[in-house]
Amino acid sequence: VNVSYDTITIYPRPVANFSMSSACGADTACINQAFNLTDASTLFSLGGNITQWSWDINADGTVEYTTQNPMHTFGGTGTFPIRLIVTSQFGCSDTIEKSFYISEAPTAYFSIDSIRPCGPFNTSVTDSSYGLIDTYQWQVYVLNRQGVPTVLYSTNQRNPNPLPTFLPNYGADTTYYISQTVGNCCGSTTHLDSIVLKSMPVPRMLPSAYSGCTPFTATFQLDGLVKGRPDYLVMNYGDGVIDTLNRFYQITPTNDTIWVWGQQNHTFVNNGVFDTTFTVYLTAANDCGDSTISLNITVHPKNVQAFIGATPEQGCAPLT
Repeated sequence: VNVSYDTITIYPRPVANFSMSSACGADTACINQAFNLTDASTLFSLGGNITQWSWDINADGTVEYTTQNPMHTFGGTGTFPIRLIVTSQFGCSDTIEKSFYISEAPTAYFSIDSIRPCGPFNTSVTDSSYGLIDTYQWQVYVLNRQGVPTVLYSTNQRNPNPLPTFLPNYGADTTYYISQTVGNCCGSTTHLDSIVLKSMPVPRMLPSAYSGCTPFTATFQLDGLVKGRPDYLVMNYGDGVIDTLNRFYQITPTNDTIWVWGQQNHTFVNNGVFDTTFTVYLTAANDCGDSTISLNITVHPKNVQAFIGATPEQGCAPLT
């Protein structure tokens, strides 16, 4: 009887596994951002070593990578499968497939519910941002003369209402900026809008003199004194004459263009025998309202009247 023997070796299969690492965690990555695919496959010692890695992005039968720990970038958003096939040195293989979500930074957007050109007034905003949003940041600010923001209000709540009251500036128009920043692990975007408030008009005037002899001509300085960008001025000189003034352009010696009111001259006449006081009113007006100031101009008569009184006015001579 002849007996023959042979040896058959059964090698264990590897167990395929892998993970993805990105800023968004273990199952989410960002569009257009490279992420790591890390092989986590195992194999018992009798099975030898894993020598082949076949990465099939989208699980469509096409192998994109054959390195152990490749990097990949998705150019679109959504859920994508990734298949890994690992093969040992003895040709034993295993397959695993996992799905991952590819996200993107959210889009910030809001609308201001109502805007008026004059203050003070209150308004609110409506959030219309979209995407996966983890964080909110709202700010209301103005810019100083150096262009640096001065933050007036800030919150990280989704609903920032109520916003602070928007107040006018009595020197110039005021621009209030409202910014919204929304973000997630893929980044952030910012939407910016603004509210422009016209300033309240502030009249001021300075006469060349407050008194004089008739006919007295006074020059009223307005430029550099009137504030708040009024649309027009009204000067009532108190003697029946009323002027309506509009700004006009003037070219400076450096070829700059500026708005000016110009100096106003007016002649006051006193035909009486006593001093006369004229009350001059200056009114500044724009869409946000008007305000008025006044000052007095005293005009002396041309002729000086002399009055003599005697006591007693009658008696016998000699009368003292």
